[in-house]
This record gives sequence, C-alpha cells and structure tokens, in this order.
Amino acid sequence: MRAIKNDEVLHEVNTTKDSKQFATRRCYFKLYMLLMHDIKAYAFDYVVPEFKNVEH
Repeated sequence: MRAIKNDEVLHEVNTTKDSKQFATRRCYFKLYMLLMHDIKAYAFDYVVPEFKNVEH
C-alpha cells in the first residue's frame, strides 16, 4: 500500500510540473504574439510609409 501511495504522490507532482510548463509555454507564446504584433504595427506605420515616400 505504501508504494502505491508514493507512486500516486509522484504522479501528482509530475502532473503539476507538466501543467506549469504548459502554462509557462502558453504565457511565452502570448508574449511572443504580442511582440510580433507590435513589430508589424511599427513596420506598417513607420517603415512602409517612408519607403513609399522615397519612391515618389
């Protein structure tokens, strides 16, 4: 019985560790998407109009 209890505890610890890793990955992914959105917005607002002005 004790071995089963230890295995259950280990399983719970591993599960929480995996869910924390998943949550961190999701958080990093959201930050990455926000950063990419900001970079694209900057590029379209500032860089592209400057190129258009140079061509004309």
